[in-house]
Amino acid sequence: NEIRKKLNMDNDHFVFLNVSAMTWNKGIDNLIVAFSVIKKKYSYVRLILKDQANLYKITAKKLISNVKKKFPHLITDEVLSSIILISKNLTLKELSELYGSCDVYVSPYRAEGFNIPSLEAAACGIPVILTSGGSTDDYYHPSFALKIEGKRKTSNGNWNYIEPNLESLVSNMSDLIEKRNSLLKK
Repeated sequence: NEIRKKLNMDNDHFVFLNVSAMTWNKGIDNLIVAFSVIKKKYSYVRLILKDQANLYKITAKKLISNVKKKFPHLITDEVLSSIILISKNLTLKELSELYGSCDVYVSPYRAEGFNIPSLEAAACGIPVILTSGGSTDDYYHPSFALKIEGKRKTSNGNWNYIEPNLESLVSNMSDLIEKRNSLLKK
């Protein structure tokens, strides 16, 4: 609760999190689009993007700006006001608290070496949403994760990646919101 207060969120908010570099392979552009769709249905959702700007010099703010240029009708001021950006380095304690203050970790990656943040999130007790068919299949288990359907593709440079299905991502995000809502009604 204290961490949520620091981030201007309350207990009624449903919070999605991603911790990663804001590079194309991480699929954060898809996450922003999916979040925009979700925001239209659930006004109380929030998205936290913890970037690695200190290491890679690519900020979440810049990525959001690029996505907004592609989808100006979708990335509204209401959506933007519901996205929280964290660019500073965090201590292990702060990172653990960040994971613990969120409801779901989302990783709609196109290509990933291992994806340690999704395991960190699961270790902190929050469910994760992961692209199916990639590196996270090595440790995926339905007890803590949902899979995003994806299609294998090959780039012009002949490297392989998975394009996450936007509808599958939105569906998984909605399912977890509805699951929490049904638990709150009991």
